[in-house]
Amino acid sequence: MPRIQSEETVLFNYCEYFTPDFEHDCVEAVWSFRPGKLGKYLVLPDGRVDLVARFHVGDNETVSHIRLIVAGPASRSSLVPATPRTGFLGVRFRLGWGVICLGLDPRILRDATLLDEQARSALGTLAIPLVQARNVSELQQVLFNTARTLASRIQPSSRFARAANAIGVLQDCDGKSSITTLAQKAGVSVRTLHRDIVATAGLSTKLLAALFRFEHAMRILRIAPSHNLALLASEAGYSDQAHMNREFRRFGGFTPAARPDVVIINAPRT
Repeated sequence: MPRIQSEETVLFNYCEYFTPDFEHDCVEAVWSFRPGKLGKYLVLPDGRVDLVARFHVGDNETVSHIRLIVAGPASRSSLVPATPRTGFLGVRFRLGWGVICLGLDPRILRDATLLDEQARSALGTLAIPLVQARNVSELQQVLFNTARTLASRIQPSSRFARAANAIGVLQDCDGKSSITTLAQKAGVSVRTLHRDIVATAGLSTKLLAALFRFEHAMRILRIAPSHNLALLASEAGYSDQAHMNREFRRFGGFTPAARPDVVIINAPRT
Protein backbone atom coordinates (compact mmCIF):
# COMPACT_ATOMS: atom_id res chain seq x y z
CA MET A 1 0.00 0.00 0.00
CA PRO A 2 1.42 3.46 -0.85
CA ARG A 3 2.22 5.89 1.92
CA ILE A 4 -0.97 7.86 2.41
CA GLN A 5 -1.81 10.62 4.86
CA SER A 6 -5.39 10.29 6.07
CA GLU A 7 -7.37 13.38 7.03
CA GLU A 8 -10.93 12.75 8.21
CA THR A 9 -13.56 15.48 7.95
CA VAL A 10 -15.87 13.44 10.29
CA LEU A 11 -19.08 14.35 8.44
CA PHE A 12 -20.74 11.23 7.03
CA ASN A 13 -17.53 9.21 7.48
CA TYR A 14 -15.85 11.03 4.62
CA CYS A 15 -12.05 10.82 4.48
CA GLU A 16 -9.44 12.29 2.17
CA TYR A 17 -6.17 10.43 1.74
CA PHE A 18 -3.52 12.86 0.58
CA THR A 19 -0.79 11.26 -1.50
CA PRO A 20 2.57 13.02 -1.08
CA ASP A 21 4.52 10.27 -2.83
CA PHE A 22 2.46 10.29 -6.03
CA GLU A 23 4.85 10.83 -8.93
CA HIS A 24 2.58 13.18 -10.88
CA ASP A 25 0.76 16.42 -10.16
CA CYS A 26 -2.54 15.14 -11.51
CA VAL A 27 -4.08 13.61 -8.34
CA GLU A 28 -5.42 15.85 -5.60
CA ALA A 29 -6.59 13.13 -3.22
CA VAL A 30 -7.93 9.62 -2.87
CA TRP A 31 -11.13 9.69 -0.82
CA SER A 32 -13.70 7.40 0.76
CA PHE A 33 -17.30 7.94 1.81
CA ARG A 34 -19.48 5.66 3.93
CA PRO A 35 -22.99 7.01 4.59
CA GLY A 36 -24.23 6.69 8.13
CA LYS A 37 -27.87 6.19 7.21
CA LEU A 38 -30.30 5.78 4.35
CA GLY A 39 -30.85 9.03 2.51
CA LYS A 40 -29.79 11.43 -0.22
CA TYR A 41 -26.51 13.24 0.28
CA LEU A 42 -25.74 16.69 -1.07
CA VAL A 43 -22.60 16.86 -3.23
CA LEU A 44 -21.24 20.34 -3.82
CA PRO A 45 -19.73 21.35 -7.17
CA ASP A 46 -15.94 21.67 -7.31
CA GLY A 47 -15.00 21.64 -11.00
CA ARG A 48 -12.84 18.52 -10.68
CA VAL A 49 -13.10 15.12 -12.35
CA ASP A 50 -13.43 12.06 -10.10
CA LEU A 51 -13.00 8.39 -10.88
CA VAL A 52 -15.32 6.63 -8.43
CA ALA A 53 -16.11 3.07 -7.46
CA ARG A 54 -19.50 2.63 -5.80
CA PHE A 55 -20.10 -0.71 -4.12
CA HIS A 56 -22.01 -2.75 -1.56
CA VAL A 57 -20.12 -3.35 1.68
CA GLY A 58 -20.49 -6.78 3.19
CA ASP A 59 -19.15 -8.39 6.35
CA ASN A 60 -15.41 -8.08 6.99
CA GLU A 61 -15.21 -5.19 4.51
CA THR A 62 -15.90 -7.38 1.50
CA VAL A 63 -17.23 -5.60 -1.59
CA SER A 64 -19.71 -6.58 -4.30
CA HIS A 65 -21.84 -4.97 -7.00
CA ILE A 66 -19.04 -2.56 -7.91
CA ARG A 67 -20.14 0.23 -10.24
CA LEU A 68 -17.63 2.56 -11.89
CA ILE A 69 -18.37 6.26 -12.32
CA VAL A 70 -16.50 9.10 -13.99
CA ALA A 71 -17.92 12.31 -12.56
CA GLY A 72 -17.24 15.31 -14.78
CA PRO A 73 -16.43 18.88 -13.73
CA ALA A 74 -19.54 20.07 -11.90
CA SER A 75 -20.87 23.61 -11.69
CA ARG A 76 -23.99 22.70 -9.71
CA SER A 77 -24.83 20.56 -6.71
CA SER A 78 -26.43 17.12 -6.87
CA LEU A 79 -28.09 14.61 -4.56
CA VAL A 80 -26.67 11.09 -4.29
CA PRO A 81 -28.85 8.34 -2.77
CA ALA A 82 -27.08 5.84 -0.54
CA THR A 83 -27.57 3.36 2.29
CA PRO A 84 -25.37 2.41 5.27
CA ARG A 85 -24.16 -0.57 3.22
CA THR A 86 -23.10 1.65 0.32
CA GLY A 87 -19.43 2.50 -0.03
CA PHE A 88 -17.61 4.94 -2.26
CA LEU A 89 -13.92 5.15 -3.11
CA GLY A 90 -12.66 7.81 -5.46
CA VAL A 91 -9.67 9.50 -7.03
CA ARG A 92 -10.09 13.24 -7.32
CA PHE A 93 -7.91 14.68 -10.07
CA ARG A 94 -6.56 18.17 -9.92
CA LEU A 95 -8.42 20.66 -12.04
CA GLY A 96 -7.94 19.92 -15.71
CA TRP A 97 -5.95 16.72 -15.18
CA GLY A 98 -8.78 14.23 -15.03
CA VAL A 99 -9.87 14.68 -18.62
CA ILE A 100 -6.35 14.49 -20.02
CA CYS A 101 -5.63 11.33 -17.99
CA LEU A 102 -8.84 9.72 -19.22
CA GLY A 103 -8.64 11.11 -22.75
CA LEU A 104 -12.04 12.81 -22.54
CA ASP A 105 -13.44 16.14 -23.70
CA PRO A 106 -14.09 18.30 -20.61
CA ARG A 107 -16.74 20.38 -22.37
CA ILE A 108 -18.83 17.27 -23.05
CA LEU A 109 -18.23 15.94 -19.53
CA ARG A 110 -19.28 19.17 -17.81
CA ASP A 111 -22.07 18.52 -15.29
CA ALA A 112 -22.29 14.93 -16.54
CA THR A 113 -21.32 11.46 -15.39
CA LEU A 114 -20.23 8.32 -17.18
CA LEU A 115 -21.82 5.28 -15.53
CA ASP A 116 -21.00 1.59 -15.69
CA GLU A 117 -20.34 0.66 -19.34
CA GLN A 118 -19.50 4.23 -20.31
CA ALA A 119 -16.99 4.48 -17.47
CA ARG A 120 -15.54 1.06 -18.29
CA SER A 121 -15.17 2.11 -21.93
CA ALA A 122 -13.23 5.21 -20.86
CA LEU A 123 -10.91 3.07 -18.70
CA GLY A 124 -10.49 0.15 -21.10
CA THR A 125 -8.69 -2.83 -19.56
CA LEU A 126 -7.94 -0.81 -16.42
CA ALA A 127 -11.57 -1.32 -15.42
CA ILE A 128 -11.16 -5.10 -15.04
CA PRO A 129 -9.17 -5.24 -11.76
CA LEU A 130 -11.40 -2.52 -10.29
CA VAL A 131 -14.62 -4.47 -10.72
CA GLN A 132 -12.91 -7.69 -9.58
CA ALA A 133 -11.66 -6.32 -6.25
CA ARG A 134 -12.73 -8.46 -3.28
CA ASN A 135 -12.50 -6.06 -0.33
CA VAL A 136 -12.23 -2.36 0.46
CA SER A 137 -8.47 -2.40 0.99
CA GLU A 138 -7.83 -4.15 -2.32
CA LEU A 139 -10.18 -1.79 -4.16
CA GLN A 140 -8.40 1.24 -2.73
CA GLN A 141 -5.04 -0.14 -3.81
CA VAL A 142 -6.27 -0.95 -7.32
CA LEU A 143 -7.84 2.49 -7.63
CA PHE A 144 -4.57 4.12 -6.63
CA ASN A 145 -2.65 1.97 -9.13
CA THR A 146 -5.16 2.87 -11.84
CA ALA A 147 -4.50 6.56 -11.23
CA ARG A 148 -0.75 5.89 -11.48
CA THR A 149 -1.19 4.13 -14.81
CA LEU A 150 -3.41 6.86 -16.21
CA ALA A 151 -0.90 9.50 -15.12
CA SER A 152 2.00 7.67 -16.73
CA ARG A 153 0.30 7.83 -20.14
CA ILE A 154 -0.23 11.57 -20.39
CA GLN A 155 1.80 13.93 -22.53
CA PRO A 156 0.62 17.47 -21.68
CA SER A 157 0.82 20.05 -24.45
CA SER A 158 2.18 23.57 -23.94
CA ARG A 159 -1.41 24.80 -24.16
CA PHE A 160 -2.47 22.47 -21.37
CA ALA A 161 0.52 23.43 -19.21
CA ARG A 162 -0.28 27.13 -19.64
CA ALA A 163 -3.92 26.63 -18.72
CA ALA A 164 -3.15 24.32 -15.77
CA ASN A 165 -0.68 26.84 -14.38
CA ALA A 166 -3.21 29.67 -14.67
CA ILE A 167 -5.89 27.53 -12.99
CA GLY A 168 -3.44 26.75 -10.19
CA VAL A 169 -2.73 30.44 -9.64
CA LEU A 170 -6.46 31.18 -9.59
CA GLN A 171 -7.06 28.39 -7.10
CA ASP A 172 -4.21 29.48 -4.82
CA CYS A 173 -5.70 32.97 -4.51
CA ASP A 174 -9.23 31.60 -3.96
CA GLY A 175 -10.52 33.04 -7.22
CA LYS A 176 -9.40 36.60 -6.53
CA SER A 177 -7.23 37.06 -9.63
CA SER A 178 -8.66 38.46 -12.87
CA ILE A 179 -8.35 36.78 -16.27
CA THR A 180 -6.42 39.86 -17.42
CA THR A 181 -3.79 39.37 -14.71
CA LEU A 182 -3.58 35.64 -15.42
CA ALA A 183 -3.14 36.27 -19.15
CA GLN A 184 -0.39 38.81 -18.51
CA LYS A 185 1.49 36.30 -16.36
CA ALA A 186 1.06 33.64 -19.05
CA GLY A 187 2.20 35.99 -21.80
CA VAL A 188 -0.88 35.45 -23.98
CA SER A 189 -4.06 37.34 -24.77
CA VAL A 190 -7.11 37.13 -22.54
CA ARG A 191 -9.05 35.41 -25.32
CA THR A 192 -6.34 32.80 -25.83
CA LEU A 193 -6.06 31.96 -22.15
CA HIS A 194 -9.82 31.80 -21.76
CA ARG A 195 -10.06 29.28 -24.60
CA ASP A 196 -7.18 27.29 -23.15
CA ILE A 197 -8.83 27.10 -19.73
CA VAL A 198 -12.23 26.05 -21.11
CA ALA A 199 -10.56 23.40 -23.28
CA THR A 200 -8.63 22.12 -20.25
CA ALA A 201 -11.14 22.32 -17.40
CA GLY A 202 -14.46 22.45 -19.23
CA LEU A 203 -15.42 25.53 -17.20
CA SER A 204 -14.83 29.22 -17.82
CA THR A 205 -12.34 31.26 -15.82
CA LYS A 206 -15.20 33.25 -14.30
CA LEU A 207 -17.02 30.12 -13.17
CA LEU A 208 -13.85 28.59 -11.73
CA ALA A 209 -13.17 31.79 -9.77
CA ALA A 210 -16.71 31.68 -8.38
CA LEU A 211 -16.28 28.03 -7.32
CA PHE A 212 -12.98 28.83 -5.60
CA ARG A 213 -14.59 31.71 -3.69
CA PHE A 214 -17.42 29.42 -2.63
CA GLU A 215 -15.01 26.71 -1.45
CA HIS A 216 -12.96 29.27 0.46
CA ALA A 217 -16.02 30.68 2.22
CA MET A 218 -17.27 27.19 3.11
CA ARG A 219 -13.90 26.25 4.60
CA ILE A 220 -13.92 29.39 6.76
CA LEU A 221 -17.42 28.55 7.99
CA ARG A 222 -16.34 25.02 8.85
CA ILE A 223 -13.68 26.40 11.19
CA ALA A 224 -15.81 29.28 12.51
CA PRO A 225 -19.53 28.48 12.07
CA SER A 226 -20.58 31.75 13.72
CA HIS A 227 -18.26 33.92 11.61
CA ASN A 228 -19.65 37.39 10.86
CA LEU A 229 -21.23 37.01 7.42
CA ALA A 230 -20.56 40.54 6.20
CA LEU A 231 -16.89 40.08 7.10
CA LEU A 232 -16.89 36.63 5.49
CA ALA A 233 -18.17 38.11 2.23
CA SER A 234 -15.30 40.59 2.21
CA GLU A 235 -12.66 38.00 3.15
CA ALA A 236 -13.85 35.55 0.50
CA GLY A 237 -13.80 38.14 -2.28
CA TYR A 238 -17.52 38.78 -2.77
CA SER A 239 -18.67 42.30 -3.62
CA ASP A 240 -21.09 42.21 -0.68
CA GLN A 241 -23.13 39.84 1.46
CA ALA A 242 -26.00 39.73 -1.04
CA HIS A 243 -23.55 38.59 -3.73
CA MET A 244 -22.30 35.84 -1.41
CA ASN A 245 -25.86 34.70 -0.67
CA ARG A 246 -26.64 34.45 -4.40
CA GLU A 247 -23.51 32.39 -5.06
CA PHE A 248 -24.25 30.05 -2.14
CA ARG A 249 -27.75 29.46 -3.51
CA ARG A 250 -26.31 28.94 -6.98
CA PHE A 251 -23.77 26.32 -5.96
CA GLY A 252 -25.32 24.76 -2.88
CA GLY A 253 -28.99 25.63 -2.82
CA PHE A 254 -28.63 27.21 0.62
CA THR A 255 -27.42 30.43 2.24
CA PRO A 256 -24.36 30.89 4.50
CA ALA A 257 -26.68 31.39 7.48
CA ALA A 258 -28.67 28.20 6.84
CA ARG A 259 -26.23 25.69 5.43
CA PRO A 260 -26.63 21.93 5.97
CA ASP A 261 -24.01 19.48 7.15
CA VAL A 262 -22.11 18.76 3.98
CA VAL A 263 -18.73 17.39 2.91
CA ILE A 264 -16.18 20.09 2.10
CA ILE A 265 -13.29 18.88 -0.04
CA ASN A 266 -9.78 19.97 0.86
CA ALA A 267 -11.06 20.78 4.32
CA PRO A 268 -8.60 22.58 6.63
CA ARG A 269 -6.36 20.23 8.56
CA THR A 270 -7.22 20.53 12.21
